[in-house]
Amino acid sequence: MLIMSRIRRLRRTGPVSIGIARDSRTGRNGVVAACTNDDCGWSANFATQEAAELAAQDHRCSVR
Repeated sequence: MLIMSRIRRLRRTGPVSIGIARDSRTGRNGVVAACTNDDCGWSANFATQEAAELAAQDHRCSVR
């Protein structure tokens, strides 16, 4: 799991928030997507914004 800090360009797609952050270990930018519903716990790191948006659109939260 990457350690991300200073999230920028935050946007939402349904219950999923997508942001760009810098990895504090490598210094590279990455894209983080995380579900904001309580008790869901889904999150993932991506290399591109497009991949994160596609995953956010396809995310089906099991918590209702």
